[in-house]
Amino acid sequence: MAIAAYDSDLTSANSGEIAVGNSATDGGTWGESTDAAWDDGGSPGDETDFYINLANCQSAQFTKTGQATIIYDHTADVTVDTNGAVIIWAFWASPPSLSTYANGGIKILAGEDVGNFNAWDCSGSNFEPNPLGGWYPYALDPSIGSQDDTVGTTSYPGSAFGIAINATAQARGYPFAVNAVRVGRCTLEVTAGDATAYGTFSGMETFDTSTNQRYGLFQNIYGSYRWQGLMSLGVTATAVDFRDGNVSIGVANTPNVSSTFNKIEIHHASSNVEWTNVIMTSPGVSNTVAATASPGSFEVVDNATVVLTTCSFTDLTTFIFQSNTTLDGTTFRRCGIVTQGGATMTSCTVDDCAETHAILATNPGVISSSNFISGGSGHAVRCDTIGTYTWSGNTDTGYTGTRGSNLVSSTGSLDAMFYNNSGGLITLNVTSGGQQPSVRNGAGATTQINANISITYNNLINNSEIRVYIAGTSTQIDGIENVTGNSFTWSVGSGVSMDIKIHGPIPTPPAPPAVAYIPIEQYGVSFTTDTALDINQKINRNYRDPG
Repeated sequence: MAIAAYDSDLTSANSGEIAVGNSATDGGTWGESTDAAWDDGGSPGDETDFYINLANCQSAQFTKTGQATIIYDHTADVTVDTNGAVIIWAFWASPPSLSTYANGGIKILAGEDVGNFNAWDCSGSNFEPNPLGGWYPYALDPSIGSQDDTVGTTSYPGSAFGIAINATAQARGYPFAVNAVRVGRCTLEVTAGDATAYGTFSGMETFDTSTNQRYGLFQNIYGSYRWQGLMSLGVTATAVDFRDGNVSIGVANTPNVSSTFNKIEIHHASSNVEWTNVIMTSPGVSNTVAATASPGSFEVVDNATVVLTTCSFTDLTTFIFQSNTTLDGTTFRRCGIVTQGGATMTSCTVDDCAETHAILATNPGVISSSNFISGGSGHAVRCDTIGTYTWSGNTDTGYTGTRGSNLVSSTGSLDAMFYNNSGGLITLNVTSGGQQPSVRNGAGATTQINANISITYNNLINNSEIRVYIAGTSTQIDGIENVTGNSFTWSVGSGVSMDIKIHGPIPTPPAPPAVAYIPIEQYGVSFTTDTALDINQKINRNYRDPG
């Protein structure tokens, strides 16, 4: 692939940019509301001193205490993309003079014209970016309804978008400004990438924050990235190679959008995405002034190669993975349901999920050495797929019910660790020091828990044959025709009595030296904990090389 490329549907080339704050070139008209309750500022005009995008913006005086507006009327109706938004850059110079969020300190507007619009609270003296103030990209999906104010008569879609300020009078200057107005799904996409220039978060930020662009989707704020909209890694037609790590990303608090506005999607089966130590949080979830409507979600849309190593996700919603995803040492804290999709999960932590279950597993056998911590209710793992699976090294805390097998359908604690919803038998073979889970069975489901331990024989001669039987029978537990790596490991129930037979490799004369080994046979052997033993296979000195 070529070097990484970045794009957005908010560009003028992609028809997402409908105004940049320049009355001479924007095509529509800038103005103040004609409603007497919303016209306490001055008429907006071109401002060439403190813009954030391109070379100018619209600014206005604010000489009376009350409510003022700057509105752009595109003249033609604009429909916001599904799960998208209109993003408007706005500035207020005096944060302490603002009313609070609840009293409409800053509102974002959408409607028919300057006299007919709806308004949604979006900031105030007690809500970001205040009390520091400054330019901020406010997002609104007008189709959500639930507006806080209605002026005149309006319907969706409309052609007018703007910002309102509710504050005390400012005696000097032009403290109120609006810059670019953009509409779309608010996508920041990354495609291609190679060893000379993989896709990276810094590349996304550089693209987003160019003075000629300023899409407001991905900015570096004091060493941490603030993200909103759709992050598309790869697209349907083009793969991406994205590799980055050791970054912190905060999901923007977006109260006035759909629940899936903030989302990460990975497209194209040939894509490669590798994140290491990426820390992603959604602080807007716990904001007591106004909680976010979209905490952020993550979906591997096509079965790309995705590797998340020692990453951490806090307060996001759903995650959907596929079988080519590897999660190593990754933490999901207070997140929504993680759909495993066959992904390999090793040494992960799943903590305090408030949903009915934290993991929807299609293959529990590739979940290992992971720790599940209850949030007080619900299951850690739900499985809808009948089968026998290794349950290796997994532990849990805070779930209720009796640990071990549950062979009665439709029974078990409602907050058991494991929920068998397959309608049939699931067998979990617990190994490598893992805990037996407590089990809830759904209709027609039963669950067998075998508390297996792991036995390893080391120092074996390669190409030896080893067979493990239930003691006194010919029923084989495990075995291998030709040992490789001088080691063989198998799982068995704690305390199970076994017969073990080891035969050295068959001599192959005339190639020297032709050596035979004395067979080893052990009868009635059992173990109660994970065990590793060195085996001493002795040469059979009575063997005569026929060559």
